[in-house]
Amino acid sequence: MLILTTSGTKIINTINNVIGMVSDEKMQQALNESFAEASESLQHCENFFALLPTHCWSDKMLATFFNSWKATHLKMLAIYGLSCRLQRLAFTKDAQEREQLLLASAFNAETSHEDLGLDYEGVTHAALYEDLASSFLGNYPWQLDEYCLPQACDFKKWIYHNMVVNDIYKGLLTNMFSEIYKKSSEPKPLRLRLAARREP
Repeated sequence: MLILTTSGTKIINTINNVIGMVSDEKMQQALNESFAEASESLQHCENFFALLPTHCWSDKMLATFFNSWKATHLKMLAIYGLSCRLQRLAFTKDAQEREQLLLASAFNAETSHEDLGLDYEGVTHAALYEDLASSFLGNYPWQLDEYCLPQACDFKKWIYHNMVVNDIYKGLLTNMFSEIYKKSSEPKPLRLRLAARREP
């Protein structure tokens, strides 16, 4: 089995841990190979997050970052759409296959539980993200479309098309890759706020 070996990258270490939870060996290998191909880009991402708190950036630069990053991460509609597709397909199949497809739909939807604020008193990821952006930018209008990079807009459309329009198998793989990357790159302050919300 191929293991990512890029030294010193927390994202890669997290990815290895998550992929290690996958029981299917061929799937593990496919995931490792795909992330290995993107290791240089992942390193750039990690370097950026290390650099972000070290300078006083312009409001325009921060607005572009927060808007573009949001566009590549929040995909609730795509997750819901893919689960609906699985359910619709399930009701056209016999009992055994129907059960498997309905389980797949449930497990796919489970990737959005934290985003929706389940078990976090209904506090959504979107609300936490807006709170994080506001702590940097105050009332600056960072959510305007002009602050979203074209590449981020294209990626958002590509994700949605893969999960809602394209082959269902490709949609499931797209969500899997996206969740692994998202959990690996999610900033610690956001996770700490989520944990704090859970404390009585």
